[in-house]
Amino acid sequence: MRLIRYSRPSPSGDKTQRVFNSPRWLRNPWLILLAAIGCVLVAVQFRGFAFPGRQPAPGPRLSALRLQGLTGGPAAVSLSDLKGRVAVLHLWSPNNALCRMQLSYIADLQHQLRSNSDVTILPVCYGKHPGEDLAVLYYETRLFLQQANINMLCYVDPDGTTRKAATQAVGTEELPLTLVLDRQGFVRRYFIGFRPGDHEQLRQLLLQLASQ
Repeated sequence: MRLIRYSRPSPSGDKTQRVFNSPRWLRNPWLILLAAIGCVLVAVQFRGFAFPGRQPAPGPRLSALRLQGLTGGPAAVSLSDLKGRVAVLHLWSPNNALCRMQLSYIADLQHQLRSNSDVTILPVCYGKHPGEDLAVLYYETRLFLQQANINMLCYVDPDGTTRKAATQAVGTEELPLTLVLDRQGFVRRYFIGFRPGDHEQLRQLLLQLASQ
């Protein structure tokens, strides 16, 4: 172990040797890097999440929502249609690998809660580029759902109004992005992607909000 020494004059004028041990991790750049990565992972883990056992306080209110049915369901959905209901707004893309991996969670949730009139699940799909032709997006979405054996209602954001409002509410454009809205349209929680077990936490939060 390396020792760092320094001398300081004593009151009598003599020099006294003092020895201090420098912490080993401060001399190892790899340990410093790992510590920094750990801090980042902790910050990401709790971003958009409430602590366990604690219901998140209302966040910003979603300012706008304008959707069109893509694979069945209502021809159009607006913010006024959600009034008095708990809603999940799930933004995803069939061209995004992480979105494709996690869509089954939302499909299961939509299936489990389909008989609950107080809750609505709105998966909104986006193309690879903004303003992509709806016919192309329809084809890509239907092809993926068929290949993945997923049967669910999906919607499209024809002019980008909904994604813009979601970005303003939570400060990110990343996909997949899931917003939980209470009966008054306030964002109660949002998820950037899902970790194992998060879909069950999401279901419990929906039921909790719907019971109020």
